[in-house]
Amino acid sequence: MEKRIRCKTCGKSAVRGSNVAKYCSHRCCLEWWRQRRAENSRAYRKTDAGKASAKRYYLKNRERLIGERQEYRIKHREKNRLYNRAYRKRNKEKLNERGRTYSKKKRLEHKLTVVERYGGSCNCCSENNVFFLTVDHIGGNGRKHRMTTGGNMWRWLVRNDFPTGFQILCFNCNSGRYLNGGVCPHGIRKVRVKMKLDESGNLVEA
Repeated sequence: MEKRIRCKTCGKSAVRGSNVAKYCSHRCCLEWWRQRRAENSRAYRKTDAGKASAKRYYLKNRERLIGERQEYRIKHREKNRLYNRAYRKRNKEKLNERGRTYSKKKRLEHKLTVVERYGGSCNCCSENNVFFLTVDHIGGNGRKHRMTTGGNMWRWLVRNDFPTGFQILCFNCNSGRYLNGGVCPHGIRKVRVKMKLDESGNLVEA
């Protein structure tokens, strides 16, 4: 009685032979080994040794790889455009969440860098909790300037090499300085006092 096996590659039933003990044909045997090599290669690339090897290869062939990549993009521009559009449509929620996470992370990194470069704490009350701190325009007109920076002041300050004319304040001091005509209420008196509005709309002691 012939002994039959189930092919490891295609799943078909076949008569067991001496040369193809686990496969229905030589082609299925080669295909199984090709898939196994591909899996092993992917697993190796995730290891530290694989990453180091890939980096060495890239650095050695950098110019050629960049040229081939640019040539492929130009040659298959329409194909890539359609593929990218379909991919974004299929993975809209995942890509949006990834974008929000990345933006939040980069914004915090820029904020930490800027706060450190401008003193590390509030320039008025010395508050140093980074979540309570913001950037202040010493000369005023902060809203007008933000409209020209895309709304992300932290990134703009990093890209422009931390220019002068800015300081770090906590949100209380920043808001108090805005409401009090450019002077933080902390600078009036370090004790609790009664305040009133003058004719110009500024807060002064009662």
